Amino acid sequence: MTPTVAEVIDPTCQLQDAPEFWRYTPCNGNKVPIDPGTGRKAKDWPLNPYTLIDIATVNGNVPAIGLMTGPVSLTMCVDFDGPGSEQTFKHHVHHNVDELPPTLAWTSGRPGRHQRAYLVPEEWLEKLKYQSLKTEGNGNVELRWKGLQSVIAGPHPNKDGDGQGYYNWCPGYSPEDIELADAPEWLLQAMVPASKPQSSFLSEKAKNKISEFA
Repeated sequence: MTPTVAEVIDPTCQLQDAPEFWRYTPCNGNKVPIDPGTGRKAKDWPLNPYTLIDIATVNGNVPAIGLMTGPVSLTMCVDFDGPGSEQTFKHHVHHNVDELPPTLAWTSGRPGRHQRAYLVPEEWLEKLKYQSLKTEGNGNVELRWKGLQSVIAGPHPNKDGDGQGYYNWCPGYSPEDIELADAPEWLLQAMVPASKPQSSFLSEKAKNKISEFA
């Protein structure tokens, strides 16, 4: 699905049918959030969410658009980063990728790389944490959440020449084709930090303190 000339010039065109509650950050062509007024790197971008209309008003100064993940957009993203990343996902999450419900998804065209977005229920918003999943010899997977952004429209660095040079919806997974799906509970559970078991044994320091008092 090749974007039109208008979509290449104005990345907001690609997102016109995206969920209205999504919030964005302006980015340059290297996936870095910027101040649209100056074009310089934005340090406080997580505190300044933009609506699509906001970004459209500064069209011409925003080459790319990043979807802000986390409570601000009620959305988490699964980022498959390279060949074999599906095996990484299965190893850590204990579910096959094809068990994920169909949802909005986009890609830079590079082999084995795409992202999927999922709606997070309100009761989970404060429970989730970003997760980086890795296995030797396979691509990585990120479960992206609060404080992060995923570029979803505009140019993509293509230094290796194995991509299309821009982001676009995966065929059949654009807002014209499908709705944003709810995140399955098993995926949300994979983003809840495991609590550390508390030891029933005293540390050496604690033992020494007790000895001193005795």
